[in-house]
Amino acid sequence: MQLYSVKFRHHKERTIDFGEVIVMASSNETASDQVLMRLDLPRSSTTTEVMRLKPNMFQVMRGEMPKERPINGTFPRSQAELDRLLEPERERFSVQISGFAWAHSEDNAVKKIAKAALAEAEGRDPSGKAVSDLQIFADKQEAAPRSPAIEQNSIFTHMKMFQGGAVRPR
Repeated sequence: MQLYSVKFRHHKERTIDFGEVIVMASSNETASDQVLMRLDLPRSSTTTEVMRLKPNMFQVMRGEMPKERPINGTFPRSQAELDRLLEPERERFSVQISGFAWAHSEDNAVKKIAKAALAEAEGRDPSGKAVSDLQIFADKQEAAPRSPAIEQNSIFTHMKMFQGGAVRPR
């Protein structure tokens, strides 16, 4: 048994149904027949292009994680859990975006600048004349020291009025 890639194109009345399927079969003809049979495509109006895939093994996913991260001796249960385990430690950044926007309102200007910044970050051309002089600055920041939760709970922050007029610390 070998792996085959089968590209098909079926001409319907007003549309063209097309796609690519990976099939395990013993020959090109068998792979083409399996696709036609499984997808209910008529042989007369369907063209197929069959190509043998080499090598017969494809790596779907592979990664390394530090031994310190516990996985309880089992494989991660979901892709999200695996992504979380393989994700590098996050760092804190300060990002400033500025630009000039032609807009009808402040909200509209913010949306246009945000879309242009997103397009710039994704490597696309921020098209349109609505935003000019777009500047994006990102600086790595040191993590702010956090006080322990016990200290946070013991700090007096403000007075709160309760029903009846009594003032007690929160």
